Amino acid sequence: MNLKRFFTSALATNSQRILEARLSSGRFRALLEAEDMQRAYADIVADDQMSPVRRSFVAARLQFIDDVLGPAEIARSTFVDVGDSDGIFLRALGKRGIGLNYTDGSTRYLMERGVTAVRGDAVRLPIADDGCDYTFCFETLEHLPSPMLALNELARVSRKGVFVSVPGVSQTTVHRAGYLDRPQPLLHVFELSDAHWRAVFTHTPLTVARAETADVVDAGRSLHERIASALWRWRYGPDVYCGTFRKFQLYYLTKS
Repeated sequence: MNLKRFFTSALATNSQRILEARLSSGRFRALLEAEDMQRAYADIVADDQMSPVRRSFVAARLQFIDDVLGPAEIARSTFVDVGDSDGIFLRALGKRGIGLNYTDGSTRYLMERGVTAVRGDAVRLPIADDGCDYTFCFETLEHLPSPMLALNELARVSRKGVFVSVPGVSQTTVHRAGYLDRPQPLLHVFELSDAHWRAVFTHTPLTVARAETADVVDAGRSLHERIASALWRWRYGPDVYCGTFRKFQLYYLTKS
């Protein structure tokens, strides 16, 4: 038996099923089906098996934004996406906005996609106080040595609120530097449980106004999916599966 194929094919059918269910009720289906999901970062090509996972996670965040704000508020508001790598959220919402990233590759890629790109650091945002209505900070805080500094900056530049996503984990982990053979900025520093993120937020001017969990894989429907999921959970724990987190936490934060 080819074990890699056994697990990756189970991941593909599992995540594709969840993606289809998510797209069936959303207004972003056409854009997401056309979007190139092979670029996890501007200069890093993602594993093809991850495409349904990434598409589903993008759809979940877009739906969360849409549910919280509604089309009318989105239409009249301004946005900055901190940690933006491809401009998908601004483009899907029909907003020009600003996409901010610290890498040259990402800022070039954003500009190629018609997004106003700014090179900058999440803990020193080159944006005026109350410079936009809302900020997005998706899959970024866990990479930062000082996530509270970044949250304070997000609060400073946002007039109305902040949208955040982080990996959904059952137990908090603080990783040592260089735990994988990749550039340190691409590695996680803090993977915090929901309770610990909520504790972190209390040290900032931000309060959780709404929170959701976005599953991108589940325990499986078919026998193949269920066996693969259970074996991976037994070997590697409850939070990851074939190179992805099983779920992500979404938060909408407002100023206290």
